This record gives sequence, structure tokens and C-alpha cells, in this order.
Amino acid sequence: MIIFKNEFKNKSVLVTGGNTGIGAAICLMFAKQGATVFLNYKEHDTNAKATKKRIEDMGGVVHVIKADITQYNEVSEMFKTIKNTIGNLDYLVNNAAVVRSNYITFMSQKEWDEVLDTNLRGAFYCTKFAANMMRKKHSGSIVNITSISAISPDVANSNYAVSKAGLAMLTHSSAKEFGRFGIRVNAIAPGPVNTLMTDLSEDKIDELTKLTPLGRIASGDDIATIVCFFCSNIAEFLTGQVITVDGGISL
Repeated sequence: MIIFKNEFKNKSVLVTGGNTGIGAAICLMFAKQGATVFLNYKEHDTNAKATKKRIEDMGGVVHVIKADITQYNEVSEMFKTIKNTIGNLDYLVNNAAVVRSNYITFMSQKEWDEVLDTNLRGAFYCTKFAANMMRKKHSGSIVNITSISAISPDVANSNYAVSKAGLAMLTHSSAKEFGRFGIRVNAIAPGPVNTLMTDLSEDKIDELTKLTPLGRIASGDDIATIVCFFCSNIAEFLTGQVITVDGGISL
């Protein structure tokens, strides 16, 4: 699938949580368009190796970096690796996320902290380091993967909803702050996507499909396409936007 032919040739992108699901789809789509991909992940080594192989088998360039984005020092080292490898960074996709479902009255401090740390703190760290690299060349694009849960939360997922709502506001705030450096910041709020993280049952997929006006739930490619759009020259005057990509389920 060639969507933005040669758009990302000689460009570089960092995708957090790039080994599975939406992140893997984003890595593959950027690689297909000629970008050098930095695939970040924390766990599931087998998935990271599999995604790396898929990219290399189609002739793409990928560098895999295992790092915990909730740890400031590990994020710092990751960006040093990127700088030493290619010199700069054109795009950042803050995709890494975790879910720890529980009711508020039963939710542990660990369950709350793990979700906020990964989904929001990690995105903040990566945004900070990426912006410092991008501002030197006065260009760049950051895309945050938030969720429709930020505006329509599920029961027993308050930590996830809060983290994604915070990420949407980080999108607005950083877009306003970084505009003078030529850096654009946008976000995508996906609806249901069947990934390793969500692990939807067949019955749940059928239920969600019936609720979705377009008659199916999203694929990773549906989200990856909009990520590439935001990073492309077509969207050069878009910043601070949060686009819902959910097939109409939130209507």
C-alpha cells in the first residue's frame, strides 16, 4: 500500500510501543514509504523481532531500541542512540500504552501509577527529547495516540481514560508551545482496535461491529494511515488537532 509515495524518503521516525498492534502497523507503513524507523519497545521480545523481520524483508530500514519510556534515563539514552545513529529525528509517534482495568474503589496505587506513567509520563519524556532535537532544524511532527476513552470512558478504566485525556491536552499544549520552532503536534483518538493490549474476544468484536456505523472495527492500518497523513506535507498547516478515528462508534 503506497499512500504517500516517497514522502518519507530520507526521513526518520521513532514509534514507541512499535513491536505490536497499532505501533507495529505504524512502523511498517512508515518503512513502506521509505522512512528509517526506530522501533521502541519494553517487553515482548519475540514480537519486536518479528516486526523487525517484516520491515527488513520488504527492504525497509529499522533500528530496534528496547527501553522503558517511564524511566527518564532510559529515554535519554534512547535519544542519544538515535542521534548517534542518524543525527536527527523527523517524526515521533507516542503510541506506547498499557491497560490495568479495575473499578476505582478497588484500584491499587500500582494499577493507577503504571497506566499514568506509561501513557502520559512516557509521552511527556519522549516529547521533551524529540522537540529538543527537532527545534534545531526548525521542523518536525509529533503524533500522539490517545483514545475515544478520553471523552467517553469505559467503566473500570478510569486510569486509562484519565491518561488519554491528559495526552490530548499535552497535544494541545505542546502544539501551542512548539509552533514557533516549526514543530507540529497532533493526535489520533482511535476507537476499538483488536490488539495484543485489548485482546478482544470474538463476541466482543461482533458486539462492537454492530455498534459501528461503518460495520467493522479499526485495523492497525486505519490508524497508521492517519499518522502518516499528519506527518506528511499535506498536513503542513495542521497542529493541535485530535482526530477521532473510530468508524463512527462514538456518534
